[in-house]
Amino acid sequence: ASHGTYQIRLTVSDGALATSADLSVTAHPDPYTAWLELHFSNEERANTTLWTAEADPDGDGLANLAEAYSGTDPRAPGSHMLLSLTANPDGFVVTWRRAKETLGIVATPQVSTDLMGFDVLARSLVVAVVEDRGDWEVVEGRFGGELPRQLFLNFRLEQSGGF
Repeated sequence: ASHGTYQIRLTVSDGALATSADLSVTAHPDPYTAWLELHFSNEERANTTLWTAEADPDGDGLANLAEAYSGTDPRAPGSHMLLSLTANPDGFVVTWRRAKETLGIVATPQVSTDLMGFDVLARSLVVAVVEDRGDWEVVEGRFGGELPRQLFLNFRLEQSGGF
């Protein structure tokens, strides 16, 4: 069923007597759909070039799925995901912005030394929230070990729950 409030009438009968009760049930949208409804009007959601996960209505290079995950505004090109990779003597640090309400979006940090293939970094990454900004937070992941001469970072974002 679509989200909204529904009225249900329950009736129980034993053949001789019957009784009824009305019940109100509210179905809530999945978190990503709620985010879309917050940022796009009904008319805009009819236009798939604006609201799909891959769309980038503000032209800032971040698709709506990345905007939702990072807590940025899909209509403001000045809002950024804040993603960085910094080397230090013990390895490297990945820093990124994410919304506190993840909306069923899973982020998997990946690295590559040649851009030909990316390896999942999450298994060996020690992650901690380093800054609280209200609706969003800055997260830091530390990875120890020897660094290659060059290293590329990719964030794979996927919707869980089949949105």
